[in-house]
Amino acid sequence: MDRPIQIVEYERYTWICSVCRETQRAHWSPEIVPGQDIGITGQAFLGWINN
Repeated sequence: MDRPIQIVEYERYTWICSVCRETQRAHWSPEIVPGQDIGITGQAFLGWINN
């Protein structure tokens, strides 16, 4: 059975305050699936053991 790979990219805004020079980030979207942020190495490993 074929299981296609699905790649999803999430983006959020990041900016630097012009007054305090502190980095500010927008909140993550509630649509994001928890546990999907394991990084490229973890994803490669899971793909390898799944095959």
